[in-house]
Amino acid sequence: MKKVLATVAVSTALILGGAVAASAAGIEVDGVVRIRGINIDTTIGTDKAAKNYYDQKVQVGFKSKPSDNLTGYIRLGSASTSTDNFNWDDGPATKAGSEMYIDEAWIDYKPTSFGLKAGRMHLNLPGNNFIDHRSDAPDSGILVYGDLAGTKVGLLTVKLSEGSALDDNSSDLDAYIVHLGRKFSDNFSGDVAYTLLKGGADDESSYFNGLAMSDLGLNATVKAGGLTVKGDVNLQFGTYSDNGTTAVDANGYAVQLNADYKIGKSTIGAMLAQGSGDDNSADNDNDTFLAYLFSTYRHNTLAGYALATPGSGKIGSGNTGLSNLTIMQLNASTSVTCPITGKPLSLFGALNFLQTTEDVTAANGAKTDDLGTELHAKAAWKLTSNLTYLVEGFYVMTDDAYTHGKSSMDIDDIYWLRHGITMKF
Repeated sequence: MKKVLATVAVSTALILGGAVAASAAGIEVDGVVRIRGINIDTTIGTDKAAKNYYDQKVQVGFKSKPSDNLTGYIRLGSASTSTDNFNWDDGPATKAGSEMYIDEAWIDYKPTSFGLKAGRMHLNLPGNNFIDHRSDAPDSGILVYGDLAGTKVGLLTVKLSEGSALDDNSSDLDAYIVHLGRKFSDNFSGDVAYTLLKGGADDESSYFNGLAMSDLGLNATVKAGGLTVKGDVNLQFGTYSDNGTTAVDANGYAVQLNADYKIGKSTIGAMLAQGSGDDNSADNDNDTFLAYLFSTYRHNTLAGYALATPGSGKIGSGNTGLSNLTIMQLNASTSVTCPITGKPLSLFGALNFLQTTEDVTAANGAKTDDLGTELHAKAAWKLTSNLTYLVEGFYVMTDDAYTHGKSSMDIDDIYWLRHGITMKF
């Protein structure tokens, strides 16, 4: 629920020691307060100590719409630009619990059927397998968007990483994106997105040295009665790296197919997702699917999120996603009334069969693709309007592929438990 602070309601507000008057057009305020308790054991090995801690997220946003074609938005968030949480007992040395950073700050001006949006914003591409920064790591960019004869058009340039602002673009990572989307009918829609990732020039010392990689993403959704089928394909080509002497080509791919069938308040589904791995590290081709992801978990699995997949790759310092990962999933969800609390209760469960796409070498020297089997369960109670309590757990029965790079075949299973309460306004 959003509250509108009009001039008649608020004359002044004290922000950073100054008085700021709400505009005549009004300011919409939204926010999130989330508190979680977490117990995890995600370190591959034996005799490991589990981690136990509480963290918290605080966000508050301010939206102004002075006219029908102009919108401005600012959202402040707790912690830092790399995470939207701060741990309890982050003391005066870090001040993480008291500092706020600019999570979003953008201007959206749309005088005609086309508009311009510029500033710091969250970015994701159709399918969310290549670039997905929906809830963290916002990017700064300029977006031209609009509608052309029923087709949604988006042209976007994004600064994904600045590196050092004191040099030229040799330490930067930029993205240039063209997106087309169309709803052909109530039962069929599709998207196409082309992205060019451009790193530092060759012969330059850069974290993204010579990167000039393209990703072509195709996404389609088809509905028939209670059945919904979604398909995503990502094809990568171009140059992964170039030091001026040797160039390495990018040849990765990712595919995902989801099928869900809705029966009343319940849904049953299946998913097959696969990202390529590199079958020959000695040649000048990198066949691994490479994504630019951060802490948002996807596919209802710890693999590629809290657990890096053996033999995987990535761009930047985030998660590996579908890189060298194959997931076969069965899932189900339902909405009921909790018999104990009488509150609305949403339930979700998934069974994942995990493999590496390309074989890796286990600790005993044998080639294997077996990562293991994973159980995921989630329950969310809507306690009242805007207030939700969540309990969620993952358990991975690890297999031999997770011993890749280890000295022993003896590894423990992995789990992740968390519960939390979230208020949105």
